[in-house]
Amino acid sequence: MLSTQSNSRHSLFFDRSSSKFAADVSWQDQQTRQLLASGLETRAQEAYSMTIRWNMTTWLGLQQKVEVSNKSSNADAYVSRNFNIDGNENNTQLSFQPGSTYRFTLSYRYKEKETLLLKV
Repeated sequence: MLSTQSNSRHSLFFDRSSSKFAADVSWQDQQTRQLLASGLETRAQEAYSMTIRWNMTTWLGLQQKVEVSNKSSNADAYVSRNFNIDGNENNTQLSFQPGSTYRFTLSYRYKEKETLLLKV
């Protein structure tokens, strides 16, 4: 068995240490290729994400994360391993902290995935 693997992650930040506003954009790429006795198998995963944090006042803050991803697999010997998954995710958090003792957080998460089986 022979295999190669490649991973990379790149991020761009804006004012990460600020207590008022911060943002970042990230890109991830993972690739694996294996030569098995039954043939070649390739897997890939790619994701783009953006996170924004905004403290509107000293007691009210908002955080928003959006991610778009793609995961794929292709195998020569097994047709059932050939697929492509597209995903979208949205996370929103609204935090309320009236003092130093308590914090209340309202969270919302939406995740959608669509699978496409490939026949090769």
